[in-house]
Amino acid sequence: MSRRPFLLALLLVGVLGGLAALAASRTRTGPARGTLSVAGPLIGGSATDAVKVAVEADGVYRLDAALLGAAGFNLAGADPDRLRLTLRSRNVPFYLAGVGRDRALIFYGQGNPSAYSAANIYWLTTSAQGSARYMAERAAAPQGVPVEAGMARLRLEEDRIYHPEPLPNEDHWLWEALYGPGTLTRTLNLPLLAAGEEATLVVALWSGTNAPTSPDHHVNISLNDRPLADDRWDGMMAHLITATIPAGVLHDGANTLVINAPGDTGAPVDQVFLNWIQLDYPHWLSTNDGLLAFTGTATAFHLKGFGDDTLLLDITDPAQPVRLTGAVTAGDEITFGSIGDKPHHYLVVGASAFRRPASVTPARLPTLKQETGGADYLAIVPAAFSQAIQPLLDWRAKNGLRVRTVDPADIYDAYSYGMKDPAAIRDFLRDVHSRWQPPPRFVLLVGDASYDYRNVLRGKNRDIVPTSLVYTQFAGETASDTWYAEDDQGRPLFAIGRLPAQTPEQVAMMVGKIIAYEQAPAADWRTRMLAVADDEDPAFESLNEQLIAALPPGYSAERIYFSTTLDQKDRSQKLHQAIVASFNHGVSIVNYIGHGSLDVWGDEQALTVKNAGDLKNGDRLPILTTYTCLNGFFQHPQADSLAEVLLWLKDGGIVGAVVPSGRSLAAQQAPLAQAFYAALFDPKISTLGEALERAQAGLSSNAAIPLEVIETFNLLGDPALRFRK
Repeated sequence: MSRRPFLLALLLVGVLGGLAALAASRTRTGPARGTLSVAGPLIGGSATDAVKVAVEADGVYRLDAALLGAAGFNLAGADPDRLRLTLRSRNVPFYLAGVGRDRALIFYGQGNPSAYSAANIYWLTTSAQGSARYMAERAAAPQGVPVEAGMARLRLEEDRIYHPEPLPNEDHWLWEALYGPGTLTRTLNLPLLAAGEEATLVVALWSGTNAPTSPDHHVNISLNDRPLADDRWDGMMAHLITATIPAGVLHDGANTLVINAPGDTGAPVDQVFLNWIQLDYPHWLSTNDGLLAFTGTATAFHLKGFGDDTLLLDITDPAQPVRLTGAVTAGDEITFGSIGDKPHHYLVVGASAFRRPASVTPARLPTLKQETGGADYLAIVPAAFSQAIQPLLDWRAKNGLRVRTVDPADIYDAYSYGMKDPAAIRDFLRDVHSRWQPPPRFVLLVGDASYDYRNVLRGKNRDIVPTSLVYTQFAGETASDTWYAEDDQGRPLFAIGRLPAQTPEQVAMMVGKIIAYEQAPAADWRTRMLAVADDEDPAFESLNEQLIAALPPGYSAERIYFSTTLDQKDRSQKLHQAIVASFNHGVSIVNYIGHGSLDVWGDEQALTVKNAGDLKNGDRLPILTTYTCLNGFFQHPQADSLAEVLLWLKDGGIVGAVVPSGRSLAAQQAPLAQAFYAALFDPKISTLGEALERAQAGLSSNAAIPLEVIETFNLLGDPALRFRK
């Protein structure tokens, strides 16, 4: 909870930056209630009819018969005119080389620029309609005097640091931080440099601080000790510095680029991040590795280092590459002609430089868009968790809900052409909400999420079922599962929750807690609330008192307010012991209001990830609500949030949590807290998820409540959990 937005936003950046451094069946649609699995049949009933080809980098790909055969696709025996290669349903041109077992399909493929996956998924299928799209060809016999140099591009970029603050359309993965005064040095290796022409340098930065001083950023750039640029700008933003490099500055081989921040703007902190470096420079048309990419405007080009098995492509339009024929080969030299009317981009590939895909896997016909029927309870479950989640699905079916499951991979196949994308999950959920009868009341996401969608940091917490990252005032982008349930006006369509698990064992642990909670008999602890409040703002205790006053008759509340523990000696330990004692005695609800972070309550550290193991409340499992900051930041790839750890505790902890993944103010959170507690104890509402849905729906049209507050309070747990009032 933010009292000082500017300072706390910077603190958040520090916290996050530091941590970052660290077999399918057809669907039954009959009237019987129970668990249904949604998946598509194999195309044509055989795995030989389609494969998915994952491509992670730009280049020419060669899919030979053996490679495809290992995935069940019979290229050797396929009718060439029935082959179809697509990307996002768009036909991708290809050509075939060889015959029979020596046949290969060759195409120009591109990596995926998406934040969610490095791989583009190309679909190779056979089609009865005869829809083969062969690569266009152009005669390229040389005319005129050929040139021996063109412009090559060197691009250096490393995703090392995740930053939540860049705007949604900006890059959140940065290379290295630079604080003024300070410098960053990078080596630009330029083999086969053709001297005598200008080059163009672009350095992409993101400025991470904002101070009253204007301008508050100053950077100068030099290359091989030659000053190239001196630039000043203001605020937190993406910033490009472009410089022309005169002829003679670059060297063949290693070149030293220095990015210097003098630290002379008067700002308390001048912080910028290097994002990427790009250099367009003259390059001899020669190669040592069988690969050459260049841009040129001449009518003919002379290449060295290639054999007669070389492939020449014009990739000026990457979606429509043109194969060049008629080049003249002499030894290891090739001469070919060009149109020469404007700059054209060429890719020259020797036999040893063809790329192989990251994977080739059998494909299934996406059928989710045609699925009918309906479900009360829809679980999105990866195959690895299907066995662990089954007891909960059986329990929900036993209690009268019609249950259906779907693998996220099937959602991607049907709604995003096989590529991971949160928008595909949202599109699927909106689709079934409009078509299924009945539409789902509850949606359960089974698996953890991570803002590191592409696993750049190789953290312990993988992105299994992605969340959406929404942009917020104080935290930049942060997780919102609520986003999946919203209509275009921000109103929830159904109750949604997540079991944030990395392993089947964690799924089983949470499932066991949920079922035990609902099976347990009535007991006194179910009428008790634990209310905890930080002492740094009177509003924290005041909001707790409002929530306590709204409790129904028969409920009691134990208060642990930091303001009443004034003795500084062992203060943190005393507060922690009091919280543990109340937990272990048994309470139905635990509510904390105050300052917090990903893994802690308050400066006093009254409850943290490190000391949560002291809780031994057994099967007396409460619902947790926290009106604070980041306690539900379940999307961190290297650290666990407090709410997650409490869900995973073996001998106690909690059964579900309504917790924030972002930062917001007490005044912004208070209406949501009041609306949620009113709904939770409403006799007409029986489940945790529907209580949160009701609260969100009631506030979605209130212009005084930022949508980001509604979106970033997520339910970690089962939305169909029957709250025992």
